[in-house]
Amino acid sequence: MNACLICSRPVVDRADTPAESPPRRARAESRLSDSSAGRRFRVVRLAGRAEVDRRLEAIGLRPGLLACVFQAFGRGPMIIATRDMRLALDRSLAEEIWVAEP
Repeated sequence: MNACLICSRPVVDRADTPAESPPRRARAESRLSDSSAGRRFRVVRLAGRAEVDRRLEAIGLRPGLLACVFQAFGRGPMIIATRDMRLALDRSLAEEIWVAEP
């Protein structure tokens, strides 16, 4: 197991999986709200209303940002960590953020 470079939590590296795993496909996009704690991701796009997207960009959440899900309990808020900050996001806001593997 490796530690995330962003939030220092242990993460399972895909290289540590058995050899029978299928070949790696193109990056599949998913909603941030579907991610679990410890997942590293890159923001692909923001899919909310224009004013919501502007607000997210103003707090530093832009396409291309590399981050990690620090906390994701139940249906409560999510905490994501970047190199210099942690952000708490409501699940409805996290549904507007599309992410992929880094």
